[in-house]
Amino acid sequence: MNNLNSVLLEGTCVSKPVVEVVADSQKALCSFVVESVRNERGGDKEVSSFEIETYGRLAGLVGKTITEGRGLRIVGRMKQIRWKDEAGEEQSAIRVIAEHIEVKPGKA
Repeated sequence: MNNLNSVLLEGTCVSKPVVEVVADSQKALCSFVVESVRNERGGDKEVSSFEIETYGRLAGLVGKTITEGRGLRIVGRMKQIRWKDEAGEEQSAIRVIAEHIEVKPGKA
C-alpha cells in the first residue's frame, strides 16, 4: 500500500522549461523551477523555489506552452533524489513530480 504523498502548489514559472528524452524509457521529461511567494504578517515575504519534473505527454505540452513568468497551479507528488558529490558526500533534494498543471490566465 502506498502512503499519501500529494502536493498542491501555486506559483510562477521562473526558468525556461527544458524537455529531454529519458534514455532508458524513451519518455519525454520536462523540468523547470516554480517560485511561490507567501505574504507574512508585518509585510514580510517568504519566497520558496521548487524544482518541478513532469513526464510523457504532459512534458511535451509544458515544454511547448509554458514560459517564464507564467502563473501555474501544480498537482503532483514529492520525490527525494540522492547522489554523492565530487567529495563523496551524500546529497539529497526534494523535487515535485507534476501530474496535472493548470496555466493561470495571463494579464490583459
